Amino acid sequence: MTDSLYGETKNTGSETQTTPSLTAEEQEKPPYVIEGARSSRARCKTCRKKIAKGGLRLGVLVVGPFGPGYMWHHLNCAAGRLYEKLEEAYRLEAWREA
Repeated sequence: MTDSLYGETKNTGSETQTTPSLTAEEQEKPPYVIEGARSSRARCKTCRKKIAKGGLRLGVLVVGPFGPGYMWHHLNCAAGRLYEKLEEAYRLEAWREA
């Protein structure tokens, strides 16, 4: 059964799970992005401080209740706590996707 607002509905025994349906544009988002911050509104999910406009940041793709989006981290914070993800982002040349 498909619900146009929430996507696909799955019945797993006593529980019903709803998974959001993704548009073609949302499915094409890269898993990592390295870019300069477009504004100073985003906060680093590692240190919780604001990311200054133009400051380098790492975006890690997550799928939330409102669809896919990026969790942003200062590049220096990511190097300390998310080294494996940052290393993979460099391997994938994530700055070309920005």
